[in-house]
Amino acid sequence: MTIIPVIIMIFVFVPSIVLIVSMPYLTRETISFGVTVSAVQFHSEHLRQMRKSYAKISATLHTILFIVCIISLIYGDEHSKQQSWIIVTYSLGMVVISLVINKLSLQNEKFTTYAAYCYGTTDHGSGHWFSEKKH
Repeated sequence: MTIIPVIIMIFVFVPSIVLIVSMPYLTRETISFGVTVSAVQFHSEHLRQMRKSYAKISATLHTILFIVCIISLIYGDEHSKQQSWIIVTYSLGMVVISLVINKLSLQNEKFTTYAAYCYGTTDHGSGHWFSEKKH
């Protein structure tokens, strides 16, 4: 067992996980999950819950994948190409997890943004999207 690949994994991928998980909180107030929204919509309870849910799910899945990768590196054969494949598989797993979560969030976000645009939001963030219809 060699510890160098584990240390490299920690220094390279832990900051990546932190950035991925916190991304909805680091964007501008007019953008939520890649969709342009108003500041009122951004601070609505619905989008606040979506950001929180994204962070929880993303943190859980990425942490599980990271722990599995670290365990695989610790117990893997250090003289084979197995370490390279573990790191490549982990990287692809990170991309797949992020794409799936973003796709699901984006579908939900587009619907709520469109509904808010069509029906208006006069309650300023109480979570009631359909308060009055715009014509």
